[in-house]
Amino acid sequence: MGDLEGDWAVVSIGAVPNVEWLADSGLTIDDGVVCDDNLVAAHGVWAVGDVARWDNPRYGRLERHEHWTTAVRHGQHVARSIASGAPSPVSEVPYVWSDQFDWRIQTVGRAATDEVHFTSGADQHVVLSVEDGLVTGVTTINSQGRCLRARQLLQVVDPTLDAVVERLGLAAFAQTG
Repeated sequence: MGDLEGDWAVVSIGAVPNVEWLADSGLTIDDGVVCDDNLVAAHGVWAVGDVARWDNPRYGRLERHEHWTTAVRHGQHVARSIASGAPSPVSEVPYVWSDQFDWRIQTVGRAATDEVHFTSGADQHVVLSVEDGLVTGVTTINSQGRCLRARQLLQVVDPTLDAVVERLGLAAFAQTG
């Protein structure tokens, strides 16, 4: 990979779930409370938010999403499941955002991939994470409309790079990888 230069760097380091108090609970603990795709950890026990490590059918693996928006969505999902008596799978694409001074940083999908494409202009920035020719994640700075469209594109399948470039209106972009 070539040298990259810039004035700023944002590093996201994640969090370690506080689950030590559950050690003797009988729940499966492995980088969080392990749940099925309905967020059920055991009969009558659900886990939500960044402590929940659930089987996400969207990606076919256990995941933990570390952002308050996940806690809200999970809480709503569990409440609906309990109230209706009909649990349903939580299949979601990760989404996080942060306001840093006058920057709105948003990420949708999986950003840790093999290939990165980026474009910048008019104080807006877009980074596309690509794996095996498909876009698995999009990070935007000050480009909320593009992030919304990216969320819609990534909901069902990982789209091709060409489809994302066209749909997001990214005429030219640079590549590193």
